[in-house]
Formats: sequence, structure tokens, C-alpha cells
Amino acid sequence: MTRPLKWESLSAPSKIMLPTYVIGFFVIGFVYTSTDKEDLVHASLALHYANDWIDIRIWGAMFLTISMTMTLSFLFERRALFSYALWYAAVVLASWMIILIAAAFNGSGTFAGWVWPYIAASACIASFTSLLKDDLR
Repeated sequence: MTRPLKWESLSAPSKIMLPTYVIGFFVIGFVYTSTDKEDLVHASLALHYANDWIDIRIWGAMFLTISMTMTLSFLFERRALFSYALWYAAVVLASWMIILIAAAFNGSGTFAGWVWPYIAASACIASFTSLLKDDLR
């Protein structure tokens, strides 16, 4: 059984990264679900391309679900729940990365666009590993 997700038991890097995920995924999800869809997808060719694969509102809902799950895991001190949310985030971000790579080859994006979801997915996997190993300071 894993230890509860208690703030005082987290390592210094986890104290930085775990809240960062909650805020970051919330902002992305909020923007993708609350901004006028037409304005959003026309503001970026890559977002337009991503919307052709999966509706941008669904992308937003996925990011909001990740943020909400992470928030609940903090409130109820459930380390395993946060770990599952990190894996879900890594899968969503890997999907986003693949779509951005495809957008670049399609001419709808740059060949650097995939880098931010790659970095974020890698960070999620690193944090998952840290929580799995019960990293304490």
C-alpha cells in the first residue's frame, strides 16, 4: 500500500511539479473548453489540425479531467490517484505530440510544436516514478 499524498512527505521537486501540473492542465483545459471554438481553431493551424482529429472541446475536457483528478487526489491524500492521473496525462500528451508531428508534415504546424507535449509527458512519467518509489525528502 502506498503512503498517503501528504504535502510534508513530498520531495522538493514534487512540491514544485505536482501543483504545476494541476494549474497547467486546468488552464489548457479551461481555454480549450471556454474559448469560442471557431476563434480557437482559426488562431492556430496546429489547433485546427488537432480539432480535425478530435474536437478541441474534447481535448479540453481531457485536460480538465486530469486537473480535477489531481486536485481530488490532493484533497483526499491519494497518492495512487495522482499517479494514475500522471499516466493519463502522459498518454494524452503523447497523443497530442503525435498529432503535432503529423500537423508539421501536413504543413499545418512547425517541426518544433511536438516538443512541449514531449517534455510535459516526460515530466509526468518522471513524477509518476517519483511517487511510485515513494520519494521522500
